[in-house]
Amino acid sequence: MFENITTEDLKRMTETEGLIFQGCGGDLNEWVSKVNEMFTENGVLLNGDTFNNVFVFQHEGLTDMLFIMKDVELDIRKLTMWRLQTHGRFGGTWLSDFLNNQFGINSNFDFERIEKTATLSAKAPPNCDDMNGLHSKDIKTNHSLQVHIDFYDKSFGGFTIPLPTTPETMKPFLEHIDITHWQDVKICEVFSEIDGLGEMLTRVVSMESPTALDELNYLSAKIAAMDEHECDIFCAALETGKHGKSIAEVINITENLDCFCLQPAYNTEQYGEHIITMHMDETADIVKKLMLSDDPKERVLAEHIVLLEKHIDYDSFGIGIASEESGVFTEMGYITKTTRLSDIYHGLQDIPDKYRLLPKSNESIWGFEETPERVMVQNTDLSALLLEMHAVCGDYMCDAKYNVALMKNCDEFFVLDKGCMLMVYPANLLYYSDTYEHELWQSLTDSPDYKAYFMSVESRENGQVIGSLYEAEVSSIQDSIQTLGIDFTHIDAEMKDGTNCSFTHAEWKSMEQLERDQLKSCVKHYSSSDKALLSAFTSNLGSLLSCKSIHDSMTTHEFLHRINKSYMDKAANKKTGMIRITLDVARELLTQNESDVYRMTAKGTEKLSPLDAVKTGLWYSFDREFAIKPNDLKGLEKWAKRTAGDFIQQAKRSRYKKGREEAL
Repeated sequence: MFENITTEDLKRMTETEGLIFQGCGGDLNEWVSKVNEMFTENGVLLNGDTFNNVFVFQHEGLTDMLFIMKDVELDIRKLTMWRLQTHGRFGGTWLSDFLNNQFGINSNFDFERIEKTATLSAKAPPNCDDMNGLHSKDIKTNHSLQVHIDFYDKSFGGFTIPLPTTPETMKPFLEHIDITHWQDVKICEVFSEIDGLGEMLTRVVSMESPTALDELNYLSAKIAAMDEHECDIFCAALETGKHGKSIAEVINITENLDCFCLQPAYNTEQYGEHIITMHMDETADIVKKLMLSDDPKERVLAEHIVLLEKHIDYDSFGIGIASEESGVFTEMGYITKTTRLSDIYHGLQDIPDKYRLLPKSNESIWGFEETPERVMVQNTDLSALLLEMHAVCGDYMCDAKYNVALMKNCDEFFVLDKGCMLMVYPANLLYYSDTYEHELWQSLTDSPDYKAYFMSVESRENGQVIGSLYEAEVSSIQDSIQTLGIDFTHIDAEMKDGTNCSFTHAEWKSMEQLERDQLKSCVKHYSSSDKALLSAFTSNLGSLLSCKSIHDSMTTHEFLHRINKSYMDKAANKKTGMIRITLDVARELLTQNESDVYRMTAKGTEKLSPLDAVKTGLWYSFDREFAIKPNDLKGLEKWAKRTAGDFIQQAKRSRYKKGREEAL
C-alpha cells in the first residue's frame, strides 16, 4: 500500500504535489487506511476516491509519509482547512513547502496559488441554491452559520469559517496569513442553511467591525442547540420580516421561542379548515349526544350543525381569523405571537465567555496586551482643528473660545477628551507641582473614555496657528508629571501691612491657611535649571510621541471621524455614517449657510433649513441631536477657520484662563 523512497528520490519530485505527515509511528499500512477513512468522512475525498500513491522516507530521524494528490478527486478547500487546523498534531506540510524549507529546492508546482484560490472559493457555500430551510436533524450534522472573513491586506483574500467555533480553532487560520490584530479582520458575508438568514445577517452586520463575530458565534451556538420544532418556529419568525434589524434582535428570537405559536397551515383556506376541524373534534361528543337525544328538537339542531359544517367557507373564515390574530403564513406554517417578546440579550456583555472569540480588552488575538493605536495629525491649522474637536466631541462649547485663545501665547499644550467635553491646558502648567492643573491630571482615574492629545505649535502665519497633534496615553502623561514635576525654591511675598517677606519651600508648606490669608500678594520662584529642563522636555515631546505613533499622519477629516465615534455612540438616535455635532455648531452652520445640517430622530434624519435656526434656535424640540454628512466636513472646516481666527484676534479669556497664562 506504500513505497519506500530516499530523500534523493524526494528531491526529484518537483513536478507534483502532495501532503506530508511527519513523525509517523506504528503500522504504516494502518496509517494509509486511517488517513483515507478520515478524509472520506470529512468530505475531503470525493466520490469514493482514495490516496493510492503513498511514499515513506526517513528524514532527520523521523519516518515521514507522502500522499500524492495527483489524479485524486478531493476538495482542496477542506483539505487546506484541515491542514491548518491539525498542523500541530500531524505536522501536515505540502511537498513543495517541504522541499523548499528542508533542501532549498523550488518546486515547479505552485500550490500556494491553488491554496489561496481554494480559500477564496469558500465564499460560496455548497449547494446554496438548493437550501429551502433547515431542521434540527440538519443542524446536528452541519454548522448553522458560515462567515466569510476578509483582510485589509488584499494580497491574500479571505476564508470561510464555520460557526460555532472557539479561539483555539480560529488561531491556525489567522496565523497562516500572519494576522495578529482584530483590526485587520472584517466580516464580508454570512452564509446559513436557514433560508434567508445569511442574507439578512450580511445586511445588518457592520462590515468594518469584527466585533460582530462574537454575536454571530453565540447565535450559531443557540441555533445548533434547537430541536426540530424550535428551529421551525425560529425560521418562521424570521420569515415574517418583523424581526432581524440587528444581530441582537435575531438572538432575542432564540430566547423567546415560547412566545410564538406555529400551526400546520400554509394559506388562509388551510388555516380556516384547521381551526374548524379542531373545534369539530372538540365538540364531536356534544353533537353525538344531540343526535341520540330523546328530544326531537335537539336531534334537529344536530342535523343543522352537521349541514352547516359541510358548507363552511374555510378560506373566508381563515382570512378573518388570521386578520384578528395578526398572523403570518410562512414556509414552516402559520405563526402568531402569543405574548410580548422580552429583551433578554442586550449586547456583548451578555455573551458567555465560552462563546467569545475576540479579546475583551486591549489584547491581541493571541491574548497578550497590545499597544493602543495612537494617531497624529501634522502640519495643520491647530486653532481650527481644536474648534472642530469641540464641535464633534461633546455638548460643552462654552470654553471653546477661551481654549482657542490660548494659542495666541502658548506653543505646547495638552487636550483631554473626557468623552463628552474637551479640557485644554498649557503643557508647562502640568509640571509645576503646586498648580491646579498638576493636581487635576494626577487625580485622573484610568478610564477607557479618556483620550489625551499633545499639540505643538510650529508657526503662526496669516492668522493661522500651524502645528501638529499627537495622541498620548493619559497614564504616560501622569508618569512624566510625577517624574519631572518641579517645586518652587522660594516665595517672595508682601503682607497686608506692606511688609515684605520671603519663605522657603519647606516654610510655605508648613504654614497654616490662616497665616497665608495675611499675605497681600506673592511671587513663586523656580530654579532656572529646572525650568530649562522642563522647557526642553515639552519642546521635544512632539518628536517623542511621533515615534510612538502606529499610524502615518492622518488628515484632519480622518481624525475627526475617529474621535466623533464616542460622541455619536452616546446619541439617543445614533446614525452610523454621519458626524454628530453640537447644537451651537449646528445653528452656526445653518445661519452661515456653510453646510447641510440634519436633525437625528427615532424615525431617521430630517434636513433642516436656515429658517429653522432662526425660528427656535433649534432648542425648542424633543430631538436636540444634530449631524452632518462626511462630505460636509469641508463646511465645518470653513466655519472653524473663520471662527478660530476671530477668537485669537479678540483673545478674550476668562479670569481663570488669563491667570493661568500669566503663570507661564
